[in-house]
Amino acid sequence: MHVLVVHDYGPLGKILLERLRETSLDISPLLVSDLVSANLSALESWIPEDTDLIVNALWLADPEVAERDPEGTHKAAFSLPLAIAEFARDRGMALFQLSSCYVFDGRKQSGYITSNPGHPVNELGNWQWECEQALRTLLPRHIILRTGWSLSRFIRKVQASTAFDEALSLPGRCIGQPVSMKDLARVITAIIQQLDCGTEVWGTFQYAGAEEISLYE
Repeated sequence: MHVLVVHDYGPLGKILLERLRETSLDISPLLVSDLVSANLSALESWIPEDTDLIVNALWLADPEVAERDPEGTHKAAFSLPLAIAEFARDRGMALFQLSSCYVFDGRKQSGYITSNPGHPVNELGNWQWECEQALRTLLPRHIILRTGWSLSRFIRKVQASTAFDEALSLPGRCIGQPVSMKDLARVITAIIQQLDCGTEVWGTFQYAGAEEISLYE
């Protein structure tokens, strides 16, 4: 199977490529260095014609960044995945797309399941939920993987507050299951290997860390 990994300069792309290259899969990287100026109508020149699976490893997991850059968030979370999905549909390719827990508002008293309808309350979740719905209509052969909180995001917040000797306010009632990038790369790789074995596992999945913890903790 020829797998094209779409990534940016963030660590997930590097970690995922390293892990995938340890498998028997044929892996090609596609670095998107400047998504804002990227021409989405030029996908034919980006994506090799023998690609079987496109993995969009642009992991958007920081709603605060999304609120500061709504235009960039729209392009990364909606426009790019849809352009890839349309391209893949017309050429018999499949798509692996990352989403997040921010498609939900977090008010449910029990855990969310994949069939729960989205109810986003921020810019990031809104476009990810719109993207999910569009992909289900456009491309039957897709994987949508919703993730829990990004662990590295909160580590960066703590480090920044320490560096500037600032107080960091985090709510104790907001419970989640943080995900590390290494663990996410492991899960993505495992799913791709299942696809390579011919397993028809298309659809929406959710993955989060094993331990429930509050933001304060």
